[in-house]
Amino acid sequence: MLYVPIPEKKDNEKQNDYMGRCMEFMKDEKYPQKQKVAICLNTYSNPKSKSKANEIEIDFSEDIKKMNKQKETKVEEASKIEVKPEQASNTAVTAPPEVKVDQA
Repeated sequence: MLYVPIPEKKDNEKQNDYMGRCMEFMKDEKYPQKQKVAICLNTYSNPKSKSKANEIEIDFSEDIKKMNKQKETKVEEASKIEVKPEQASNTAVTAPPEVKVDQA
């Protein structure tokens, strides 16, 4: 997991200014819009709180599992490709770039 610090409120910074800055920072996060607003509002309202409330916890384990599953599926699909000998001389077959093919 990765902890990303939320921008801190600047001295005398107005709420609208902070929210714009914080929401820009949060634009690429996968949280729903309402949750992003809540995080930014909480950070603005409680700037002295240096707990994990001012950090976003990002868990990449599900993304990694999905990527691994996609790779496995592509390898399985590539292994199912059947080329008949008469087609081999007339047809160029290339594997997707993510699939390594051992040439024996």
